[in-house]
Amino acid sequence: MGTFARDRTYLEEVTRRAARQILTAGGADQQVSDEGPDGHSVFTWALLQGLQGQADLDGNGLITASELGAYISPIVSQFAKHTPTVGNLVGSEGGEFIFQLQPEPLTSMTKQLDGHALELNEQLASLQKEIAAKQGELLRLQQSIQAETAKLAQAKRGSEPSRLQPVVITTAGTKSKAARAYDLDRQGLQLYREKQYELAEQKFRQAAELKPGDPVLLNNLGFLYYVMGRNDDALTYLEKTLALDPKRKEAHGNHAELYLKLGRREEARKHYETYLALYPGSPKAEEFRKILETLK
Repeated sequence: MGTFARDRTYLEEVTRRAARQILTAGGADQQVSDEGPDGHSVFTWALLQGLQGQADLDGNGLITASELGAYISPIVSQFAKHTPTVGNLVGSEGGEFIFQLQPEPLTSMTKQLDGHALELNEQLASLQKEIAAKQGELLRLQQSIQAETAKLAQAKRGSEPSRLQPVVITTAGTKSKAARAYDLDRQGLQLYREKQYELAEQKFRQAAELKPGDPVLLNNLGFLYYVMGRNDDALTYLEKTLALDPKRKEAHGNHAELYLKLGRREEARKHYETYLALYPGSPKAEEFRKILETLK
């Protein structure tokens, strides 16, 4: 699992053991701030960013509850007067909730950050070094608690000593090409949400070069070129996407919108029809059906 632990034992153990964990927005005497973007609280804004990949502190493609708490706590405390806390409930055996990150296909439905969110992200960037130090400290504390909890649980049951080892965070070691590609893709997606298209293009292109056989990565680069007005490049990468995965619904939707933009109505119609056949319950289904009526 890369730099997350000295071997695979840690993740094997925390997914085998019972987990009863809690993540609170603040303490009992603290009022949650509702000043976050898109009508969210600051806590929810940080939580969503964390689950989108920002909380993958060791970059292994997995987010543990401890990592999530380590990411959220210092951020929220910087922007609001309450501090989130992650901990274990009675009955926990040292397990962890784990979220596995997957590349997200980019489409016109992908939300971008509003002005308030962009402003908060700019402020956050200036605090990143301080936050990173706090994250590391908090993560090590949480992981130490997890290990001790597991040992106590084993001792109470009178069983043999726990094999659970404390997490070792290092910067050494190398990630697989796939892990690096998905990490770059997540960075590109965040930059797309922030409307930093030139920087996003660099990340998406690097991701696609590392893993050229991944249709999601190719789709994301193709859609970004569509947004940037680089239609020939968009068409190239969207065609590569469908060559690898002819039933990739997002690529059919992106193709349809690109062809419509180019005035290639018959080709657009075919992709709209394929998209709707593959994804009839899409949030854009009604909009696409209305467009199809105009193309007949």
